[in-house]
Amino acid sequence: MKKYLLTALIAFCTTLFASAQFMLVTTYDSDKDDSEQITSKAGIGYMATDAFTLGMARDGDDNYDFFARYTVKDNIWLAFSMPTKDGSDRMNVGAGFSFQLYNGLYFDPNYTIPVKEVDGKRDGSANFSLSYRF
Repeated sequence: MKKYLLTALIAFCTTLFASAQFMLVTTYDSDKDDSEQITSKAGIGYMATDAFTLGMARDGDDNYDFFARYTVKDNIWLAFSMPTKDGSDRMNVGAGFSFQLYNGLYFDPNYTIPVKEVDGKRDGSANFSLSYRF
């Protein structure tokens, strides 16, 4: 019986990853110099469905953010991100649009805003991202 369960588990995991799509994403960071403007906020996501993506990305320092992206209609999406450090205090929500540049390459302008006030402020930010889906 254990062999059947193990075989079923392996078959399920193999099917899940064989049909999976992954996304490489990076956000432009104007506070950095040279090539770090593009690589300081790089990440990878797992597209569980065509509409839902989960992943991790660098936050520009030595920490990482968890992110989730849900496609509402066509290429319009809602996003949620939470840092691994002080996560519940620094969560962000946002929305964006994906413009296809070439086969799997997308330009993603988006706007994010903190869920809670940070240092007495709750300023949102406009961001420019690139994503590659394969």
